Amino acid sequence: MRHRSAPIADRAWLALEGHSLVFRCPVHEGEWARQKLEFLADLSKEWKEDAETDEPKLNVFHRLIAVAPVSLTQKSNEVIARLGYRETPTT
Repeated sequence: MRHRSAPIADRAWLALEGHSLVFRCPVHEGEWARQKLEFLADLSKEWKEDAETDEPKLNVFHRLIAVAPVSLTQKSNEVIARLGYRETPTT
C-alpha cells in the first residue's frame, strides 16, 4: 500500500522549507487525475450557480486560494503542495 510505504521509508509528508510549508503525498496517477476532474467539475458548478445570483456566495476558502501563494507540483507518483515562498516570508 502506498500510504504505508511513505512513513516506513522515512519520508516527511509535511515539512518546513525556508519560509514555506510543504505537503508531499504519494498518489496513484490515475486516481489523482480523477480527483482533479471531480474537483474542477464541482468548482465549475459552484461558479455557474454563483453567477446566476445577484449576491456572490463564493466562500472564504476560494478567495484565500485565489490570493495565497500556493503551488502544486505533480509527479508520476507524488503530489507536492507548497504554501508560501521558500525564500521570503509571506504576510
